[in-house]
Amino acid sequence: MAVCGICEEAESKYKCPTCKVPYCSLACYKPHKAEHEANPLPPPPPPPPSEPPAATTTTIPEVESENQDPFAPLLTTPLTPSLRKHLLAIHAATQKPAHNPNSNYRGRGGRGRGRGRGGRGGGGGGGGHETPEREWTEEQGTKAAIGKLRRLREEGNEEIEEFVQMVVGLIEKETEQGDALP
Repeated sequence: MAVCGICEEAESKYKCPTCKVPYCSLACYKPHKAEHEANPLPPPPPPPPSEPPAATTTTIPEVESENQDPFAPLLTTPLTPSLRKHLLAIHAATQKPAHNPNSNYRGRGGRGRGRGRGGRGGGGGGGGHETPEREWTEEQGTKAAIGKLRRLREEGNEEIEEFVQMVVGLIEKETEQGDALP
């Protein structure tokens, strides 16, 4: 173990958060701290940027081949690290939620912890009126996914915005090609 950097007698147990000098006790640290307050160290200069900052919009390489997945550049470039996570979350919103019978949440009106001890109705609280579980529909899933996508776009997520623009471009291209056919 190191020796106290202030009194240089006792074994150090702590380090100054400002300069990392080891010290043994509060008695040694207090005058040392006062020195820092009297002569503050200048903040370290920020490291120089290794690359010039890129433009606010990132450019993804164009698709070279008709057979190539048009979204592959978006999903593989390091410029869009969380796009895959966001797309999976949007997809998960379209799926039927798994029913968990071990869930502690019973919803409103279910049996369980109710209104204190006893109460009216001689039951376990809630009066025994159990609300039926609503059947999940594909329309609910679609609405949930659209809501999640809308929230991501409203938050200014550039990755999602670029993905949406790419999808819109592909749809427009398909529409133009469909209109050109006899």
